[in-house]
Amino acid sequence: MKKLIILCGFISIMNVACAQQMQKTPNQRAEHKTLLLQKQLSLNKEQARKVKVIMLEQAVRIDSLKANRQAEKRNRRLTKRQIIAQTDGRMEKILSADQEATYLKWKELKKAKHSRNGKQAD
Repeated sequence: MKKLIILCGFISIMNVACAQQMQKTPNQRAEHKTLLLQKQLSLNKEQARKVKVIMLEQAVRIDSLKANRQAEKRNRRLTKRQIIAQTDGRMEKILSADQEATYLKWKELKKAKHSRNGKQAD
């Protein structure tokens, strides 16, 4: 019985350690999203550089928002939506018309996939 309890404790500690390692830094998330958008939208080097700056700023702002546990959940959610809307506005200035259309389609697909996954989890 003791061995089973020790084994369960060890497994739970390992799960926590793995989960902490899986959390990416804002810089890693910005880099990942930039590479993804570079492939999806065929960004040139200058566009990719600007997109990375925008995505890094977004990731940092959202991280600080998540760290602020004193704010109400509803207010954090609204602020996150504002941050994303500001990011989209800045992206519009960088992208061509074709790239912007592709970007909007990509966001809609991502949104639909997210809502489908949320409904399955309930």
